[in-house]
Amino acid sequence: MSSDVAAVGGAAMPIELIAAWLVREAYKLIVVPVASDVRRRIDDKLSEKITATVSARLFHDHALESHDDATGGSDADAGLTADLGFVDTIEKAPEDGEVLSAEMGRMLGVQLGATGVKRGTDGWYVSAYAAILWRIAMLAVWEDRPIAIQGALQGQEWLTVCVPRVGSVIDPSRMWRQPEPRTLLRHFRDGGPADFFVRQIEDESVRGHDLAALNEQFMIDPNAAFEPADTESVADGWHRVDGISRKWVLLKPDADAEQAILSRRPQRRWVVEPVLGHNPPAFKEYPAEWQPLLKIGSEQGGIVALSAGADEFARASEASAVAVEAAFDDLGPSL
Repeated sequence: MSSDVAAVGGAAMPIELIAAWLVREAYKLIVVPVASDVRRRIDDKLSEKITATVSARLFHDHALESHDDATGGSDADAGLTADLGFVDTIEKAPEDGEVLSAEMGRMLGVQLGATGVKRGTDGWYVSAYAAILWRIAMLAVWEDRPIAIQGALQGQEWLTVCVPRVGSVIDPSRMWRQPEPRTLLRHFRDGGPADFFVRQIEDESVRGHDLAALNEQFMIDPNAAFEPADTESVADGWHRVDGISRKWVLLKPDADAEQAILSRRPQRRWVVEPVLGHNPPAFKEYPAEWQPLLKIGSEQGGIVALSAGADEFARASEASAVAVEAAFDDLGPSL
């Protein structure tokens, strides 16, 4: 926590808050896959731990719950409103947020506590992206196989595949390396707990068909490596996510793009030829045909697309429901 404070409602509170997006995504990881009666039991138990006003705002306001049945654009907007409402409530009640973080972390078997970032900054948006991707990775762990979801940070006309590299609970702090608050990068040498691949498919019917086919194939052969075929056009291919920032996604360059990037950099005879993993490309270094694939046109649009895809997958995931219900039952009256 920062020592800086600001007056809110007559009381002092930290400007730099707990990672509210992570609390939100942990909550959704718990409640979205399960039946309504289990959700209500979880909400009631969490309500007992925090102040009544915050409890009412988070667990008994239907405006915050309407996203669970979202299917269309207006419902997706309601989902974003729900997410932002939850985050806003937590940011204004950091003590309650810390309690929720501890309780949900205990249920999931992870440490959710983290220093937050100032609302609306680059790091704040990146923390939202990272939290949703962590939830998707946890869904893949529970499924014990790669999964494909609708949407990506670049928008709804994309698909995202998550390939888990571990079979156990993922600590959110292990997901990425972070050279600075506004940038997250993939771990070296497949060292992270999950990898993400994205592909743009503008045709809705083709996108839906490919989404279903991918998930079916992952169930048929869950141990097979995800090795997308080469395509004639960069725009038509799958690309590994090597990093995220507020307005663009760093994608792994292919051999031609990597050579083009390195050829534009100053050559220093006394320095070993740079490896892009250690010295990743800037947006302007990518060839022109890559740059449209990298852009996050709207931060809110990216959050909506990725979160709605995770919600859709979680609602249909029997493995996730079983995992959550088992964790909740194991804690018994302590939660």
